[in-house]
Amino acid sequence: MHGKKLLLVTSSLPNEGKTTISTNLAIAAASRGKKVLLIDGNLHSPSIHKLFEKENLPKKKGLADILLSYDNPEEAIISSPIPKLDLILGGDRIEDPSNILAGEQLKRLLETVKQSYDYVIFDSSPAAMLSDTSDIANLMDAVLFVIRQDYTRIEYAKEGLALLSESGILSLGCVMNYAEAGLGSYGYGYYEYRYNKYQYGRYSRYSEKED
Repeated sequence: MHGKKLLLVTSSLPNEGKTTISTNLAIAAASRGKKVLLIDGNLHSPSIHKLFEKENLPKKKGLADILLSYDNPEEAIISSPIPKLDLILGGDRIEDPSNILAGEQLKRLLETVKQSYDYVIFDSSPAAMLSDTSDIANLMDAVLFVIRQDYTRIEYAKEGLALLSESGILSLGCVMNYAEAGLGSYGYGYYEYRYNKYQYGRYSRYSEKED
């Protein structure tokens, strides 16, 4: 990831755990002293706010509001209870967010925020279901693809990966989520180990079964 700041996290289908992976990846980076911005870009079904609902986050504009009104991104940035981790939540659900996510405003927003952060992690819609993910990929430096063990059908995973490869985005590989013990080093168990190592095990509550 040297020189790469904008990371897209996606999956082929809903409920594969990409939002949990995005959030925990952001926590892991912040725990190592990196300044991180986590953006909920799944405007069709925003869910990062659910992981922080116990934290009484301040009410601010969401990503959809900023993109539609051309407002300053600062009006949407929320300081999380985790040091060095900021958030931009999705805001109100949008049935078809393709138009606003494919516009120039998102490009300008990303160019602005990456000047202030070591990493910007963008949790997007599933790649095989909604066209906006492939449009977003053109704006990102790299992508991490989440696959849920014993859930994701291989044809859907191939379709999602093929759509992303068309953009030419750098692939960091796949994360096998909900992996059994024998695959723990490639799944969520790996990340949980890292948090405990850096004494961020108390943040393991930032996860949910469906996202």
